[in-house]
Amino acid sequence: MPPSAQPLSHRRLLTYASGNFGKTLLWGTVDTTLMFLLTDYLGLEAGCTGALIFTSLVLDALLYPWAGHLADRLRTPLGRYGPLIVLGTPVAVAAFILLFLLIRMEASLWLIAGTLALLRIGYVALDLSHNALLAPISAAVQDNGRIALARFLFSSLATLLLALALPRLIRPEDPAAGFVWVAVLLPLVAGVAILVAWVAVREWDTGAPLARHAGGVTMLLRDRNTLRILAVGATASLFLPLFNKACVFFTAHWIGNAALTSWLLGALVAGQVAGLPLWLYLSPRWPKTRIMQVAHALSAAGFLLAALSFAVLHAALPLLMACAFVAGMGLSGVYALIWALLSDAAHALEQRTQAAVGGQLFAWAIFLQKAAMGVGAGLFGLGLSYSGYQADVVNDAARQTLFAFTFLLPALGSVICVILLNATDQTSLPTNRSGH
Repeated sequence: MPPSAQPLSHRRLLTYASGNFGKTLLWGTVDTTLMFLLTDYLGLEAGCTGALIFTSLVLDALLYPWAGHLADRLRTPLGRYGPLIVLGTPVAVAAFILLFLLIRMEASLWLIAGTLALLRIGYVALDLSHNALLAPISAAVQDNGRIALARFLFSSLATLLLALALPRLIRPEDPAAGFVWVAVLLPLVAGVAILVAWVAVREWDTGAPLARHAGGVTMLLRDRNTLRILAVGATASLFLPLFNKACVFFTAHWIGNAALTSWLLGALVAGQVAGLPLWLYLSPRWPKTRIMQVAHALSAAGFLLAALSFAVLHAALPLLMACAFVAGMGLSGVYALIWALLSDAAHALEQRTQAAVGGQLFAWAIFLQKAAMGVGAGLFGLGLSYSGYQADVVNDAARQTLFAFTFLLPALGSVICVILLNATDQTSLPTNRSGH
C-alpha cells in the first residue's frame, strides 16, 4: 500500500502538527520582540528598525519560490522535503540564539542584520517543507481541516509559552530576568519539535510519481480560485500580525507597562484555543471558504470592540482582554484553515494536471504572506517614525498611530478578506480527501 493510501493515525497527526509549536516559537518570538528590542533597548530610530525588518522579510519571501521549486524536484533518500528540514532547522536555531545574544551585547547593527538574514534562510527551508507536507499527508485523512486545526492548536500553545516568556525577553539588561536562558532554551525546544514532526510523517515524504512541470507558476496564475486564496492569505498576513507587533508598544506607552502584553496575548491565545472546537465541528460540514468568512468576521468584531471600548469607555485591561479573546476565536479559524484551503488547491491542481506543483503553490503562498508581513512591518516603522515616536517621549500622534496599528488596521484586514472569500468558488475544491 503506497504511503498516501495509508491512514494517518491520531498520534502521527498530532506529532506532525506539533511542528507548528516549534515554528511559532522561532518566528513568533522574533516577530513580537525584535522591533521593540531594537528601538527601546538599543535605541535605534523606528524608521531604521522597520526598514531592517522589512528588508529581512523581503529576503525571506524571495527565498520561498526558489525553495518550492527545489523541493518539487528533489528525489533523495530523505524525501522531497526532509533535506530542507534537516539542514534548515539547526541553521535557524543557531541563528536565533546568536541574534538575541548580539542584541544583549549591543553588537553592531550589521552583525545583527547578517544574523537575522541567516535566521530567515534557515526558517524558509524548514517552514516551506513542513507546510508543503500537508498536501501529501492530507490524502490519509477524511478532512484535512483536522490537520490544519491541530497545527494551529500547537501554534497557539507556542504563543502562550511566548506570552509567559515575554516579560523576560524584553528586559535584556536585567540579569534577574533570565534573558539569555530564555533566548537559548526556546529555540532548542523549537528545533526538536520541528525535527520530530518530520520524522513522524517521513513515510509520506516521498518523490511523488508526478511529472516535473516547468510552467508551474503560469499554471497557478491561470487558476482564479487559487489566486483568490493566495490573496486572502496575503491580506491577512499584511494586517492581522500588526496587533502582535504593536501590542507591546501599546501596553508600554498607553497602559504604562509593557509586561502587560503577556495578558493581552494570553487572552488572544485563550480565544484561539476556545475557537478550535467550533471550527473543528464546522470543518466537515461547511465549505471552508464560508467558515473562514465567519472567522474573519469574528476577528474584525473583536478588534473593533477593543478599539471602541478603549476609545469611548476608556476600558481597563480586563475588558480589552475580553475583546482580544473574541478576536482570538476568529483568528484560530483564519490562521488554521488557510492552509487547508491551500492543500485543497494544490491537490486539485496536481490531480488535474498530473504535475508536481504543490511545493510551488505553498512556496508562492508563503512568499506573498511573508512579503505582506514585511510591508506591514515597514509601514509600522514608518508610521511610528512620521508620528514622531521616541522611546523616552511618546506624543499624542504616536499614541494614535499605535492605536490604529493595534486595533483598527487588523479589523480592516479581516473585512477585506471576507469580501475576497465571497468571490471564491469552494465547489472547485475537493471536500473529502479520503477516497483516492
